[in-house]
Amino acid sequence: MGVPRWGPAGARGAAFPAHRGSIPGATVRTARLHPREVETIGGAPVTSPLRTAADLLRFAPDPVARPSLRRLVEGGYVSVSSIRWHLAGLDRYPGVGAARARIDELLHEAPRAA
Repeated sequence: MGVPRWGPAGARGAAFPAHRGSIPGATVRTARLHPREVETIGGAPVTSPLRTAADLLRFAPDPVARPSLRRLVEGGYVSVSSIRWHLAGLDRYPGVGAARARIDELLHEAPRAA
């Protein structure tokens, strides 16, 4: 007897479909990630702190982005200068111009001269 394709959680070899419908309150974005933008936590792939910070600046509303960015910076996971450097290297990506403008406001930093 073969292993069922769809089975109960923990079934050996079972595969479960990805959630394809909409999730209330969630926005799903897809992008190709460079290997340096991915880390693993407990075996699960997650975006690196730098990629996460850039995505928060590009896409998240202020009430979500501000506390998350502060935790990343104050926790030592990423520096404001590394976020600036990363954003400076992104051209023609959606939301990058707004992200560059938002970093000072969200992190209460004085704007830097160009």
